[in-house]
Order: sequence, then C-alpha cells, then structure tokens
Amino acid sequence: YRPTKGLAGPSDWSYGMNATFLAEALDFWRTRYNWKETVQSLNSIPQYRTVILGLNIHFWHVRSDQDAAPAMMMIHGWPGSVVEFQHVVKLLGNRAHLVVPSLPGFGWSDPASVPGLDPIEVANIMRLLMRRLGYKQYFLQGGDWGAITSIAMSHLAPAGEIRGMHLNLFPVIGLRSVLGSFRLLFDTAEEKGKLFPILPFLAMLWENTGYFHEQSSRPETIGALLSDSPGGLAAWILEKFQGWTDCPLPCNPADVVPMEDLLTNVMVYWVTNSGGTSARIYKEALTGRCLAMLQQQVKVPVWLQDFPAEIVRTPRAWARWGF
Repeated sequence: YRPTKGLAGPSDWSYGMNATFLAEALDFWRTRYNWKETVQSLNSIPQYRTVILGLNIHFWHVRSDQDAAPAMMMIHGWPGSVVEFQHVVKLLGNRAHLVVPSLPGFGWSDPASVPGLDPIEVANIMRLLMRRLGYKQYFLQGGDWGAITSIAMSHLAPAGEIRGMHLNLFPVIGLRSVLGSFRLLFDTAEEKGKLFPILPFLAMLWENTGYFHEQSSRPETIGALLSDSPGGLAAWILEKFQGWTDCPLPCNPADVVPMEDLLTNVMVYWVTNSGGTSARIYKEALTGRCLAMLQQQVKVPVWLQDFPAEIVRTPRAWARWGF
C-alpha cells in the first residue's frame, strides 16, 4: 500500500477516506486480523452453491428444527455481503428457515459473462433459488440492492408467494415522488424535515453519490482498480461505513462496527475478486424496464423501516405512493 501525500488542514472525512483511519485499518489487517479464524466462523453456517440459469449462486441455508417455521430470504446490498447477516442469523435461531444469498457478481456467486443482468433478472434467480429449496411461500428482507431485488421479486411472483417484505430502503421515483412531495407540504414538521429545505437535501445527495456516478457509468474502470489494490478496495468500501452508518464526525467506522467485521466484509470482496463485478449492477439497473418497475405499486404487505440516521429518509407521503 502506497499512501497518498498528506493534505494540510483538519483530518476529517470531507475529502473522502480519512488517511489516518485507513492506515490504522490496513495495519490491523496485516498484523492482527485472523482470516483463518474468520473462515472457521463463517463455515459454521451451512452454505451451498447451486447453478441457476448458468450461474453458480452461493447462499447460506439455515433451517429451523420446526418444519412449520416460516421461510425468509435476507438479501444484502453494496458494499455489503452475506457477512452482514452473520450475527442476525444467530439471533433469529430457530424462528425461521433462513436463506441468505450472495447476489450475482458479489462474493462467491458468479458474475454474468455478458451484459444484461439487471435487478429484474437477479430477482428471477432469487425466486428460482427459493423454488429449488422447496419454499412456495416466504418473507423477504432487504436493504439497498436487497430492497430493490425484493421489490422486483414482488412484481414477478404470483399472488401469495411472497407473504411480506421488510425493507430499509424504499425508492419512490417518477410521478409518485412529485405527487408525494406536494402532499408532504401539508404533513408534520418531522416529515417535512426529511426532504425540506430542498437545496441542502440536494447538496447532500450530490456529495454522497460520487460512487454511484462512477459505478453506474464506468464500472469496469473502477473495477480494474479494486481488483488490483487491497488498500484501494478497503478505502472504497470502508469510507462508506463512515458516511452510511450512525457515525457523526469525528466518529470512525470502527467506533460503530467492530474492525474485524469491517475487514471480513472487505476480505469477501478481495478473495473473490468481486470489487469490480459487484459494481456492474449499478449500470445494469439504469434501464427503462427497471425504472418502470420501481414506479409500479407494490401489492404485497410491506414493513418499511426508516431509521433517524439514514442518509436519505423517505417521507411517509412518498412511501404511501409506492407501497
């Protein structure tokens, strides 16, 4: 790892990755992080790979000893992986049959070899996985791309297949968001504060979405960098854990997520060389049919979780138009 030249001034995160924290994280990774122990821990969770539509799909499958327990698929996003569910799986215990897949191009699931694997196609793969495992009815949980995949699954599935969804991201776009914004003008001060005043909201979006512009336009360019440098991969991922967790400055990611867990997530990307392949979903999603799908009303029961420290908080007036 060759660090960038130092920048005079306060050592914060306003220019992106904090150099001091990155140096600490990489030193921990080199000298204290135990990958062998982590592998043993991850391998204690039953996991499998199966070929669906030509792609090897990796997933955890933790069955309850109660045959009548409900089934639930939990779907990660970016820059996450199945490891973000490792503690939840243990907490849920026997309450449900749990299926936790690695999305195509993430972790130990194959990436597509040709363009076109958008969230709707991913949703189809996830439904086929649940069908292959024998689950005719099930619940979904998802955030980020997991939420968008869940929404797509709800549109593809016949009535009764998906019993309900728990989402902590719920995109509302197009005419629905415009109409919801007008309705928001007559809502409570707390709800208005999720969107208004509009200029600081738009400035916040601009400041926090540089990664999105890169990955949705030139994923292969950033992919070459992420495949080549473990330090660069760590910087690209860990910086998001500062901005996207309840971690107000001068907080560092390791103040809210254990360093071992942060690095395990980075290791999943590094050992599977999926830094670049995981970025492709951003470009694949910007198609007419995906954007049209997100404007359709979701018909299955949905529990929307809106945490106070989310980057973008969705007003109820928006959510009511989409769910």
